[in-house]
Amino acid sequence: MGTEAKSQMTTDPKTLARKLELWYATNQPRPSPALPVEVEGGLPEGQLDSSRVDKQMTQKLQEFRVFSRPEWEPVCRDMSALASRLSDPARQRLIESLGVISAPPPVSPELLRKWLAAVGSLLPGAYSAAVMEFFQLAWMWEQLRQVTGLELEQVLVLLFKGLRALGEGPRSAAMMHFL
Repeated sequence: MGTEAKSQMTTDPKTLARKLELWYATNQPRPSPALPVEVEGGLPEGQLDSSRVDKQMTQKLQEFRVFSRPEWEPVCRDMSALASRLSDPARQRLIESLGVISAPPPVSPELLRKWLAAVGSLLPGAYSAAVMEFFQLAWMWEQLRQVTGLELEQVLVLLFKGLRALGEGPRSAAMMHFL
């Protein structure tokens, strides 16, 4: 019995290679087509009230490379208004994260302003994750558009709905990064 088991375990390389090829052909990963997604509605309308913002914070944001162009100035005011609602540690983390972004995203400042206004209707625990997700999506959008077949604003609507649903529970803010 010992010799028989040994002979079954030791297989010549050609047989082993053939078995592996057959296994791979059977189990080869195949791309799945994206399921159609319908996006109903849009981002909430409105703008953040940036009439009473911290001017120092706004100026600091304008110095960041991500907001270096003049057309991003209104975004800095909105971002300052949003950040002012955060706790000091959360605000500092968000500002540090924005400070390492090397250039403005390849999207219009108006879309970011629209996103910030929508995010302003969420609980403050979602602000930082929502802001940084915008930048990640914006930078990767050209690759993602081909896969999703959606426009960036449509994907932001879906993300917003997910963030809003997660924000309804007291402990769900910690799960935001899983979206």
